[in-house]
Amino acid sequence: MAAYTDSHGFDKGSAGHPAKGLTRVGYMEVDLDFAKITAARAAAGATALAAGDSIEVLSIPANTLVMAVGATTITAEGAASTFDIGLTGGDVDGFVDGGDANAAGTTQSNGALLIANNNGHYFATADTIDMLIGVSGAVTDAARIKVWAVVVDCSTGETSKIELTADEIAAMEANAALQAEERAAAEAAAEKTAADKESGNQKLKDLGLTDDEIVAITS
Repeated sequence: MAAYTDSHGFDKGSAGHPAKGLTRVGYMEVDLDFAKITAARAAAGATALAAGDSIEVLSIPANTLVMAVGATTITAEGAASTFDIGLTGGDVDGFVDGGDANAAGTTQSNGALLIANNNGHYFATADTIDMLIGVSGAVTDAARIKVWAVVVDCSTGETSKIELTADEIAAMEANAALQAEERAAAEAAAEKTAADKESGNQKLKDLGLTDDEIVAITS
């Protein structure tokens, strides 16, 4: 079983929250055409999807409340095949458990993860909603499935001030002093080089060389 973060053959959905002051509720979806995904992965030299693999399908920003998640099978797989939608490394079937990839026109939504949390799951940090394919039956490689979510932007727009410790302040000051020393050394070296060049050119002039001759020699 592999967990893939790429999006060969589809555009990974992302929650574009509406502008502040208008509404904080948004809708997001991703169209998964597995025939195109299979072809795109092959063209890119990526590993073919296998039973039990997961793919990231919806990118959820931090401070987002997911109110509903669902999947609608648009084109049937052509053979028995099921999928789950949830969180890789967590409740892998928390949003959709045993979705039917071979039944066009069917919609499955709001699994146990949402029901257990009063129809809402809060993402304190950015994460993804993932699809686990080929849970039973054939590996999904021909179906077309639309995955969608209703989300609420819970960000406050406020910033918090975190005081630095004495050690952190000392480290920052030491680093700033070191950078200042390095800049001063570089500037001094550049000034010395310029002065040496001017002095050398003057000595050549004192020997009777013309400017063109000096350029020819020094270049």
